[in-house]
Amino acid sequence: MEDSAFFVLTGAPGLGGTFIHPSCIYTLIKGRNMTKSMWTTVLLLFALPTLAQVELTQVRKSARTTSLNWNFKKSDLVITESKLERPYSFKEINLENWFNSKSVGEASLPFKSILFEGSPKDFKVELSALKVEVIDNLIPTPAQKMPCRCEVVPWKFSADYNDESYNKSELVHVFKESLGVFKGKEITRISIYPFAYNHAQGTRVVLKGEVSITSKSELKTFSLKASDKNYHIFSKRKYQQSLARLVELRESEGFKVRLHALEDIGHDSALVKEYIHNLYKSEKFSYALIIGHEEEFPTHYTATQFDSRTPTDIFYYTMDGEEDVIPDVLYARLSVSSTEELESVINKTIEFENKSWASKTGSSSMIAIASDEGSAPDDVEYVREMHRPLKEKFSWKSHEFFQGQSSGSADNIVSQLEEGSIWLNYIGHGTGFEWPSVYGREFLVSDLEGVGSEQVKPVVIDVACQNGRYSNEGRMGEMFIRGYGQNSGAVAYYGGSVDISWDPPAIMAIGINKAVSENNMRRLIDVIFEGQTYLLENIDDREAALENLIWYHLQGDPLLNLSNI
Repeated sequence: MEDSAFFVLTGAPGLGGTFIHPSCIYTLIKGRNMTKSMWTTVLLLFALPTLAQVELTQVRKSARTTSLNWNFKKSDLVITESKLERPYSFKEINLENWFNSKSVGEASLPFKSILFEGSPKDFKVELSALKVEVIDNLIPTPAQKMPCRCEVVPWKFSADYNDESYNKSELVHVFKESLGVFKGKEITRISIYPFAYNHAQGTRVVLKGEVSITSKSELKTFSLKASDKNYHIFSKRKYQQSLARLVELRESEGFKVRLHALEDIGHDSALVKEYIHNLYKSEKFSYALIIGHEEEFPTHYTATQFDSRTPTDIFYYTMDGEEDVIPDVLYARLSVSSTEELESVINKTIEFENKSWASKTGSSSMIAIASDEGSAPDDVEYVREMHRPLKEKFSWKSHEFFQGQSSGSADNIVSQLEEGSIWLNYIGHGTGFEWPSVYGREFLVSDLEGVGSEQVKPVVIDVACQNGRYSNEGRMGEMFIRGYGQNSGAVAYYGGSVDISWDPPAIMAIGINKAVSENNMRRLIDVIFEGQTYLLENIDDREAALENLIWYHLQGDPLLNLSNI
């Protein structure tokens, strides 16, 4: 990392009503903080009155340069007493439309990020701090370690607290770091923090700022997205005849579909990976589907923070070396055990795309199920944020079933499924075979058995542990897809295969729904991976975001067409 001078130009005290605190003046910044590279920037301190904007806006200056701008008032901040009581009297800092950092033990501060194609060294980044204040007696609360979503959030008296991070010598507002490689191109994340804190200098906030980003080549934002219409399906030979209708449909839409029999590949994960990687080398493809549960079609097992043997298909599709965890192919798996179950999924897929349900009552209805746990935000706040963009775009009605309310019972959820719903978000605990975070008794897998087949079947996004494993044990995701031998259940299911973390999957689910609302003229897997991109942008913990890619699997046709919703 190159070092360079850190210049400061200050406006006269009182210009525009702003006083520039002496602690804002620096001469040189050096150093590296974990995976985040801190670099020197030109800090211009002016005070120019303007209208407040809490959003981060981007203005393209040229093919190689863009600027990111924000402007807010102190009255836009929400500062509250933290529940943590040791080792300091902490305060929580929140800013509307900004996520808070989650790195355990470090100050939890509002931030926004943007992803770009290229290496961190390819970008010159300059911060103009146009309105700056130092807030006295404000020690930001540290981000706390959260359990997996199979455990209750513990009450804490003493905080998870990283003394070194609170005593760092510099106050830094902008970071850049490499996230990995996608389709041979490095991904850089540039993150902006209006707040910075250390014990010596206190809390400094840039109320109005502009970050200029200049690339060595054409500046391109990044998203996990397809680059072609090649679609490969991998299965045992017994399923290929049943796939004929789906293949014909996708080919009529312009996709190039190829079928591959497991009998011609080999029956262990190493052979499957070698085959798919060689296939990708011969001709790039963007979409893939595996058919069969993990006992029938092999999967890969890897260690993650909550499970030493996490089943995942992701490494079949990571093409940039052994350390790569960002898939170059957008993929799914159908955990079916018979041709009849596969044909049921295809029936539901075609029915959804044609809106040909016998009863269309639920075609404008959503289901929101949330636990009574969490804080800043809690699960109710999370699920309402998930549904907000869909309500605004499509005028869908959100039927809410909350653990803390008697209306949020398993029986009431079953009734709503019987009426029909087009979209379902669950956030809470999971065991693999139930949703326990409801009022009264748990919502069980067996509750799906009595749901009929004539109504609208939803896309299910499940923020819970264990339910998405494709192990042929009859877990929640499998039974939503299989539908108990009839065309019932769900048209698609997206969930975690093992114990998962608290916040990252919730942020991802918000991103998925936002992606649907912004452009539904595309395929389900496209918006799902845009949700994963949204997570990469909106959580500072790189490892947590990348593990989420490993945990989550789509069960359903990845090319489910959303254009008719």
